[in-house]
Order: sequence, then structure tokens, then C-alpha cells
Amino acid sequence: LNFGMQVQVPKQKLPLHFDIGLGLDAIGAHGYGTMKGWWENPLGVKGVKIGPALSLQIGIVYSVFIATGLPGEFGFVGGLALGDVTGEMALQISEDPTDEILMGKVAKLSPKNLMAFASQITTLDLNKIVGVPNFFEIEEFELYFAPAGGSIGTVEFERGVGFSCYLNLFGYRLGAEARIA
Repeated sequence: LNFGMQVQVPKQKLPLHFDIGLGLDAIGAHGYGTMKGWWENPLGVKGVKIGPALSLQIGIVYSVFIATGLPGEFGFVGGLALGDVTGEMALQISEDPTDEILMGKVAKLSPKNLMAFASQITTLDLNKIVGVPNFFEIEEFELYFAPAGGSIGTVEFERGVGFSCYLNLFGYRLGAEARIA
């Protein structure tokens, strides 16, 4: 059973899309809720965006749930943008280790980015007050572990394992990347 809808958020041009699903069979049940799109300035917090996909999924195997009260799977996907810094993460824990997913991403993180966000929240020009040097910048850090691929809600993950990171440190650019598909 799947259900979707568009929700127009006040003071935002693009609507958010929500999907809700429930699945039942003889062995177990699972359900999920997914939001797709960027929610800008959530709850009135300026400079913050949540998205591009948020999802929560839970599944149970009836016999295990009755005996222990524990779910058979749990998954979460989320993203957050604070000023110029964007990050995403995903985690799925399952009784079957091949169904597990772990993903984390950060794009362009530096002391300058952090100070700009803090200045925006406090409405003070903290860079003038504190004067943080910009001696490093992390670009496109990603950790990815989805040996069998899969999905959390309606967010799909390709099969693979990998790591990548590019770092600008004292004027030098260093990088490392490894992928197994």
C-alpha cells in the first residue's frame, strides 16, 4: 500500500513531496515515510535546509517481534544544509547483514563555512570578531557501504562500497578514492 502527496510550504516556491508505504506478508511487515525536496528555513530557522530526501523505515518479523519486541530492520536517510555546507547520511540496520546500508557525505566544509553559518544564526560578523584562518577545506567527503544495494523508503542505494575525500590543506590538494561495485 503506497500513498503520495505534494505539500506546499509557506514562503517556499517548490512543494515538498511525501510518500508513505506499508507492506504486509505472512512473515513480517514494514512501513516507511519519505519526504523529497528541500524544506527551506524549517520552523523559521534561517539559513537551514532539510532534504533533499528524508526517510524513516521500520520492519518487523512477526515471530522475532513477539519474542523480543525488537524490529527486524530500521533505516533512516537525511540531509541538512547549513549555509554553504551540505551533508547527507543514511543508516539501515537489519537482521540480514547484506541488507545494511551506511552512507555519509559532506561537501565543502571549512572554518570559513562554519564561521559564516554561525554569523548568520547570531546576526554578528564573527569573522571580524574572531578572525578564523581558512587553512583547510574538505571537499566531497563520502563514505558509502551498501554491499547488496537496496532502499530506505523510496530512496534507492546502488550496490557498492567506497570512500572518497579531497582535502585542501595549507595550499595543497590531497585526495583519496576507492570504490568496489
